[in-house]
Parts: sequence; structure tokens; C-alpha cells
Amino acid sequence: MSAASFGEIDGVKISVAIFLIFIRIVPEDIKEDVFEIHLSDFEKSEVSIPQYEPDPRNICMIQDLIEKIDRDESFPFKAACMFLYPQLKLHYKDELKKMMNLADVIANKAEQYSDNDDILVFACKCINDFISKNENVKNKINAADVNRYVLRIGDIAFVSSNLFKRIMLPVLEVSQMDIIKNQLQSVGVIEGKIGDYTVKKLIAENKRLRFIKFNLVKIFKILNSDIGEF
Repeated sequence: MSAASFGEIDGVKISVAIFLIFIRIVPEDIKEDVFEIHLSDFEKSEVSIPQYEPDPRNICMIQDLIEKIDRDESFPFKAACMFLYPQLKLHYKDELKKMMNLADVIANKAEQYSDNDDILVFACKCINDFISKNENVKNKINAADVNRYVLRIGDIAFVSSNLFKRIMLPVLEVSQMDIIKNQLQSVGVIEGKIGDYTVKKLIAENKRLRFIKFNLVKIFKILNSDIGEF
């Protein structure tokens, strides 16, 4: 989201930027519209953000605008935008519209994340749903098949990184791939060295390719148990 320039402080032009704080992740579909900064980026430095105070003459107008906002999940974001309305209404209506639209997107993703309950369970469900369809699984595959089929040997499934990304598309709407893999590996769903999510597997044509190795028993237990047990 671009900043909206207006006014001066001690002869210096100032701009407005909206800061959105996410506890875990930034939704994938708004990443291109915001600057993403992780908390670790500030651990060794101090950040000073000047406080913005609206002109007292605009307080009543701001209050009236806030009263007109629907009391849904987007309300806190839109209410914050209204404090900037007096400065943006004349020359930066497009910026204000972007902020209001972004508020709806963020609220929708927050609600979706809540409905999904937990990234770990959601990811396991997507894997299980895909593997449950027999047409997606083979017990032998060649190099041409690796991005189309899951290689299943007993209770172990081998999935290429590209295919896994496709399976995880619903989860990627509310999380990030590294977080998903870390969650799955932390409970043993993904097997392998910590931080290394792939293993080499010999397939047809005597080729050794890299796959993500899944423990299907672990997936079953997570989907049928209290998540607090893991």
C-alpha cells in the first residue's frame, strides 16, 4: 500500500503509512500490497514512530464516520482508516479506498484462519483428502509422474515439492510454506532431518529423486485425536 503524503512538520513533508501487526503470518494474497517486516528485524534496534493526532476540529466528523461502519470483523481496521479521512478525502481518495478494501481482505482471512482452527490440522486434512483419492496415488512411479502422483508404500507417502505445493494451496491462503512444513515436521508428519524437508528416494528408471516423506499414521492420529496430545 503506497503512502499518502500530506502536510508538514517543522517544514518537513510527512507521509502516512498504515502498520498492520500479524501474530503469525501475512495472508498470501495481500503480500504484494504491503511491506512485510518480521519482528526479528527489530531485535537489535530501536524504532521510534511519532504519534499521529487528528485535528481537534475533525474529531466530530471522525466519530460520525466510525458510527456508520458496520460492526463486523473489519471494523477495527476501518475505524483506524477514518482517523486519516480528513487528510485523504480531497487528494488521496484512491489510497483511502485501498485501505478500506484491504481491511475487508484482512478480516476475511482472519475469520478463515479461525474457522480452519489450526494450520497443522488443516494441512493434514488437505494431505489426507488428496491421498484418499486412489487416482492420485501409485505404488510405483517414474520421473514423469512425480509432480502428478503420490508414491505410497504402506503407511509412508512420498510427495514431490511441486505436488505438495499444489496440495497445500488452500492452506497457503492463510499461512506460509515454511510455517506449514515446520508444523508438520515438529509432530513427525514430515520425516527427515530437522530443517531438511526432503529425502532421496529410488524410483523407476533407477533414478534417485527428492521427495517430502509423510507418515500417514501420524496424519490419521492428528485428524482423529485432541491436537493437544501432540
